[in-house]
Amino acid sequence: MNKKNKISKLGKTSVKKKLVVLPLIIIFLAISGIAFVSSYLLRESLLKQMRSQGMEYVDKIVSEIDVNANSFNIISNLIEGQLKRSSDIIIKNENNLSNEFLIETAKDLGINDIYWYNENSEIIYSTNLSYLGWKPGTSHPVYRFFSSNSKELIEDIRKDSESDNFFKYAYKKSNNGSFVQVGISANVINELTEKFSYQALVTNISKGDNVVYALFIDKNLTAIAHSNKNRIGLKLRAV
Repeated sequence: MNKKNKISKLGKTSVKKKLVVLPLIIIFLAISGIAFVSSYLLRESLLKQMRSQGMEYVDKIVSEIDVNANSFNIISNLIEGQLKRSSDIIIKNENNLSNEFLIETAKDLGINDIYWYNENSEIIYSTNLSYLGWKPGTSHPVYRFFSSNSKELIEDIRKDSESDNFFKYAYKKSNNGSFVQVGISANVINELTEKFSYQALVTNISKGDNVVYALFIDKNLTAIAHSNKNRIGLKLRAV
């Protein structure tokens, strides 16, 4: 084969390569570009959808918190109303009081404890007979009410000074200086309000799909509710 024929053959081969390889390269680059753009757009669409769903989920949770808070307040108001009505009933029946009367009345009203104090702040009638004759010290919450000008009072839940139990107490004075103390056990109150607590809500949220954990933080950055109960009370740091 002479030199001229070799050059001619190489030229044809080169042209064929250009006609075949170059379009393939262009097609490959085009497909790669389309795939990249499609992948980017799909990723952005998924992220946007996840953000949207996340915000909807957060809005739903906030709504549930509001509902739970309102329900909790309603129950708290009902409990305080029950204590107040019980006090009123005992005061209206002060001329008919006896231990038996208080025991039966407590059952009828759904009250755990009723104590009747005379004008010297001594328990003379009670649903718990072991408390008969008991008198509070000057620093005791009962004595503070007794010595105050208040006609009635509803306390927050506190520990009973003579036991390890917690109660919510209400008081009301009679015109002659005697007064009644009625109480509902904190266990009863917790049973009524537990389903509306932050912990119950957090526990329920953590059961959702793709939820790793959930917690509720107060204004002091303390975890007052956590899906991992061992982390309740954890102090967080602001970032």
